[in-house]
Amino acid sequence: MNVVEPLLPLRHPNRDFFLLDIADAAPRGDMAAMEYPFFALGTQPDTREREYRRGDVILNVIPSVRGMATVFDRDVLLFCVSQLMARKNAGLPIGKTVRFSARDMLISTNRTTDGESYKRLEQALTRLRGTTFQTTIEAGGASESKMFGMIESADVVRKAPITGRMVAVEVVLSDFLFRAIESNQVLPIARDYFRLRSPVDRRLYELARKHCGQQPQWQISLDLLRDKVAFSSVERKLRLHLRKIIKTQHLPEYTIDLTDDVVTFRPKGSALRKPANLSAEITIDSLDSLIEPKALELARKEAQVRNRDFYQLKAEFIEVMRSQGQPEKISGAFVGFVRSKSPL
Repeated sequence: MNVVEPLLPLRHPNRDFFLLDIADAAPRGDMAAMEYPFFALGTQPDTREREYRRGDVILNVIPSVRGMATVFDRDVLLFCVSQLMARKNAGLPIGKTVRFSARDMLISTNRTTDGESYKRLEQALTRLRGTTFQTTIEAGGASESKMFGMIESADVVRKAPITGRMVAVEVVLSDFLFRAIESNQVLPIARDYFRLRSPVDRRLYELARKHCGQQPQWQISLDLLRDKVAFSSVERKLRLHLRKIIKTQHLPEYTIDLTDDVVTFRPKGSALRKPANLSAEITIDSLDSLIEPKALELARKEAQVRNRDFYQLKAEFIEVMRSQGQPEKISGAFVGFVRSKSPL
């Protein structure tokens, strides 16, 4: 019996592209869009309407006759956001319209560049344009009180009219996504995310990235995890799926454990290093010199909108380092800590 590998091959090993996750578009500035099931997990057309409710969050997903936009369709959005953020970080003007080479998008998201892949890209654009969302979730500090799509329009440029291969694509993003970009509500993701064969694995990685980040661990009940993943099968099958992952631990950046129906996510490898005598090396005042100014200002704003004492948060972060070790990337770890310890 042939065993299907959980990771796709690295199809373009020489291509390095800085990717930012659109699922961070979000709600209340804390990457909540990674938490909610905007996209279908299946690969076959799904025309069923979906409703997700948790607390005061309501998300209705209304697909077109072509089906609901899928987790794999979202790769187009990830690519668009990475383009806009690269321009923004370079101090260049940005707008809702993104024009890109179809081939570049396929390579950057670890896809093949044959005719079938171009066809699937066009189908993805159709589903992204046709799927309608209605939600109480906010993006960039503004609430969406109306129905909207992830993209407003898409224009395909071909070598020859109608029959020619797709050359370039022009996408107009929705206000929902563009506000998130303007508000810097995006989060780096692992390049190997695009090698994950299973859509469930992709959702699990997103949730781990959002909730765990650089923290020592994140725990969640199996029942609640099933709800967040939007796993359409019975809970028993999700348990079996998790056990398969536990055997291979193939998710990028994170490991998974399952004990008594409690799922634990942890960062992989030696992401934390323990310097000698940390308590003497780092104080609340000296911490500022270790964190990049932009990250420090972002963390301060995150604390402010959550009505948390920034001085106290820095003290708590130092205590974590004293017990767990200093993160290799301390600036990103501190911002993630502020977000995770002071939710809205």
